Amino acid sequence: MVEIVRRRDLRFDWTVTALVSATIAGFYIDLWAHQHGRTDNTFFTPWHAMLYGAEGLLFAFLAVTAARNVRRGAAWRSALPAGYGISLIGAVLFAVGGVLDLLWHLAFGIEVSIEALFSPTHLILFTSGLLMFAGPLRACWASHSRVTDWRTWLPVAISVAAIMSILTVVTSFADPLADAWSERDTTPVTQRPYADVYVMRADGSHQTRLIVGPAGESAHAAVWSPDGRRITFAQGTDGRVYTANADGSAPQRLGDLTDAFPGGWSPDGTRLLYSAGRSSSFAVFTVAADGSHVMRLASGARAVWSPDGKRIAFNAAPDGVQADVFVIDADGTNERRLTNSPAHDYWPAWSPDGRRIAFVSHRDGGPEIYVMNADGSDARRLTTAHGGSWGPSWSPDGARIVFLSGRDENTEIYVMNADGTDQRNLSRSPGLDEDDPLFSPDGSQVLYGAIAHPTFGSVPRFRETVGMAGVLIYAAIVGMLLALLLRSGPTPFGTMTLILGVNAVLMTFVSDQERFVPAAIAAGLIGDLIIRWLRPSPERRIAMRVVAFAVPALFFAGYFLTLLVAGNGIGWSFTLWTGAIVLAGGVGVLASYVLESAAVSAPRVAS
Repeated sequence: MVEIVRRRDLRFDWTVTALVSATIAGFYIDLWAHQHGRTDNTFFTPWHAMLYGAEGLLFAFLAVTAARNVRRGAAWRSALPAGYGISLIGAVLFAVGGVLDLLWHLAFGIEVSIEALFSPTHLILFTSGLLMFAGPLRACWASHSRVTDWRTWLPVAISVAAIMSILTVVTSFADPLADAWSERDTTPVTQRPYADVYVMRADGSHQTRLIVGPAGESAHAAVWSPDGRRITFAQGTDGRVYTANADGSAPQRLGDLTDAFPGGWSPDGTRLLYSAGRSSSFAVFTVAADGSHVMRLASGARAVWSPDGKRIAFNAAPDGVQADVFVIDADGTNERRLTNSPAHDYWPAWSPDGRRIAFVSHRDGGPEIYVMNADGSDARRLTTAHGGSWGPSWSPDGARIVFLSGRDENTEIYVMNADGTDQRNLSRSPGLDEDDPLFSPDGSQVLYGAIAHPTFGSVPRFRETVGMAGVLIYAAIVGMLLALLLRSGPTPFGTMTLILGVNAVLMTFVSDQERFVPAAIAAGLIGDLIIRWLRPSPERRIAMRVVAFAVPALFFAGYFLTLLVAGNGIGWSFTLWTGAIVLAGGVGVLASYVLESAAVSAPRVAS
C-alpha cells in the first residue's frame, strides 16, 4: 500500500494544482486590495479570508489524504505521493505563520511599504508558500517518468509560475513589473511627495484608504460634513476642493476654489470654511455649499468653526513673525486675539461644548498641545514628548483628543484623554506619515491624510540604482527557474510563455502596469521557440546558456520598447538601458551555472 501511495497520481496533481492556483489568486487579490486602498489595515478582512480559505482547503486536502493513507498502513513519511511532503510542511508552516502574523500586528501595528515584505512573520508566510507550491514540481522530479503531454506537464508549469510569483512579490521593492523605475519621470517636482486620504475606526483598526489621487496629486486636509455622510478635501498643488461620499466614492469639485485648505462645514452644512493662499499671505474664507458666494473674513489660516457656528478660531501672524490664535464672529467682525506668548501658537480646535480650545504652542520648546478656555485664559500643557505633538481634534463627547506626534521617529496619530492622560499610538503605521486627524461627527471614526510615497523616488540616481537592482533580481529569478526546468531536457512548447505571462499578469494586476504583459508573453514565446530549436539539456550545455541568456534579455528588450511606445519614454541613458539588457542575459547565464551542480533527480521531458 505504501508503494501505491508514493506513485505519481495525476488526479492528485491536478487537485493540488487547483488549490495552489486558488491560493496564489487569493494572495494577489489581497495584495491588490492593499495597494488600491480597498482593504482595512487589520488582520480580519475579506481579502485575508480568501487567501486563508484557499490555503485552508489545500491544508485540509493534504492532511486528510495523509491521515487516510496512514490508517491504511502507510508510514507518515510516505503518506502522500512522492514530492508532496514538503507541501504539507508548507501548509502547516503557513497556518503557524498566520497566527504569528496576527500577534505581530497586534503588538507592532500594520506594516506599510517595504517593511510589509520583510517583517519576520511575512517572511515565514512567503517561505511556506514556496514549500506548498513546490509539490507538483517535486512530484514530477520524483516520478522519473517521461513527460509527453500538457495534461501531465501543466501542473508543473503552474507550480513554477506560482513559485516565481512569490519570489517577485518578495523582491517587488525593485521589480520592473511593480515600478517602472527606468521610465522618464514627468511628475513635476512640486507635486512630490503626495498624500492620500484615509479613515480608521476610533480604536485605530480598519485603516482604509478613501481617496487615492492620481500620480503626483496630493489629497489632504479632509473634513467631515456635519451629518458624517460626506467628506471634503483638497487635491493637487493648486489646492482644488472636492466633496465625495464618506466611502470616497463619487468625488465632485466644489466650485473653482484653488490654493484652499478646508477647515470644516458650518454646523448647518450651508457654508464651508477654508484657508487659501500661499506662504504668509493666507486668508480665511467661507463659501456656500454649491461653491458660490465666497466671502473673505480675515488674514490667517487653520480656521475652524465653533460648535454653535457663531465664531471662528484661526491662527494668524499680524507682525509677520509670531503666530497666535485669534477668534472672530462668523460674519468676519469682532476679531479678538486669544494668545500672545513669545513663541508660535497655532492650530486651534474647539471642544464640543465650545468652552475650551486646544491648540499647539512652542512656548516651552514645543511643538506641544495645550488647552485653554475659549476666552484665552488658563492655558495648560497636555503633552510632553520628544519629537513634539500637534494637530489636535476633539471627540464629539469631549472626552478624548486625537493628535499627531513625532515621538516614534515618524508622524503617528495618537489619542489621549481630554486632560492629557493615557496617551497612546492609534495609527501604528511606521511606513506612513499621517496628517490632519479629525473625529467623525458620531465619534466612531477618524479621518486623516497620510504620505505613503517616498520623495527619493524622483531622484534620477535613486531610480537608476533601484531599477538596475530590479534587472539583476528579475534576471536571476528567471535564470534559476530556467535551470531547474531544463535539467530534465527541453520543456514542452509554451512553458516559458505560460510562466512569464502568468507572473506578469499577476504582478501588473497589483501594480496597474498591464502594458508590460505583452513584453513578458513575447519573451516567453520567443524563448519557447529557441528551446524547441536548440533543445537544451545538461548534455547540451551551450544550448542551455543561450536560452538562459536569451529569455531575460528578450524580456527587458521588450520592456524598454514598451516604455518607448506606450509610456513616457526611457528616463535612462542609451548606454544604461542597453547595458541593462545585456546584463540581464549575463545574470541569467550565471544563475544557470549556480544551479547546474544541484543534485536534482528529474524526469525527461518531451517537447
